[in-house]
Amino acid sequence: MLVMFEKGIRSGVTMTATRYAEANHKCMGPKCNLEKESKFIQHLDSNNLYGWAMSKPLPVRDIKSITESEIKN
Repeated sequence: MLVMFEKGIRSGVTMTATRYAEANHKCMGPKCNLEKESKFIQHLDSNNLYGWAMSKPLPVRDIKSITESEIKN
């Protein structure tokens, strides 16, 4: 069963376009420079697989492997 879980481990594309970003908008209070253009920082997670998986309960009982005939049925 451990081998089955290890084979299911997948990796995906991870990218950070810039190392540093600084926001500038009126909600920042005194840190906002009104002379400069407004700038927002946004994080997009198009798959959210980690968040989805973390919202599901962990299996704690009745875990078993199925046979080839059960797969075919």
